[in-house]
Formats: sequence, structure tokens, C-alpha cells
Amino acid sequence: MVARVGKHKITADVFRAAYYERLRGYERYSKQRLDLRAARRMRIPDAVLQGLIDNALIESEAKRLGVAVDDAAVKRAVAASFQRNGQFIRRG
Repeated sequence: MVARVGKHKITADVFRAAYYERLRGYERYSKQRLDLRAARRMRIPDAVLQGLIDNALIESEAKRLGVAVDDAAVKRAVAASFQRNGQFIRRG
């Protein structure tokens, strides 16, 4: 376990998956390979962990308040925001 937020556990596997996803995002953006030493200098591991902690806090507070969004509502919101005639809109 990497961290605990209330009853929510952030496991090493969850952290690792989020970390490598973030690295791939930087690599796609910069079009360069990012080594682990550079990632540490950029404090990417800290940012990833903080993001996971923030998400756990938000999830806990939403649960405490009884706030929930069902999958159908998310699908409708995505379609309304990013799709036209069932196709994703290209930006840029």
C-alpha cells in the first residue's frame, strides 16, 4: 500500500498504473522519451500520488454527501460535449 485516505487504500499497482499513464501522456505531448530520472526531477511521482489522494478524498466526500452519477448520465454528458451525430468531434 502506498497511501491510505480514510478507508480507501491506494495500492502500489494503482500508483504504478497512474504513474506510467502520466509518463506516456508526457511522452505523447513532448514527442520524446521521458526517463525515470527526468520524471523524478519533474516531481511526476509526487503529482501522481497527490492526484490519487485528491480523487480518493473527492470520492469519499461524494459518498458521504450521497452524491452519485450513473453511467448513463456520464455517457449523455460525453456525447453532448464531444460528439456530433455519434462521432467524436476533432479539435484543432
